[in-house]
Amino acid sequence: EKGALKELVKLVLTCVSARNLPKMDLVGTCDAYVEMELGGQHRKSSVKKNTYAPSWNEEFEMEARGDELLLRVFDWDFVGSN
Repeated sequence: EKGALKELVKLVLTCVSARNLPKMDLVGTCDAYVEMELGGQHRKSSVKKNTYAPSWNEEFEMEARGDELLLRVFDWDFVGSN
């Protein structure tokens, strides 16, 4: 594949911040977190509660070989009781 890496490389991803996140719940504000997926590896940031402009400043290490990086921002909702 043209442009694909042949060697496995270590990536250090920094999840910095988000802004202007949409309101997803009827009550309350956003409790945001980020999920990262790369070549079958999964990482998840901490949950930043009650903000539409979360700041994480968290680093994650992943290994890649020309894989596609998928980033998704979610609103955490507590379901059930523990």
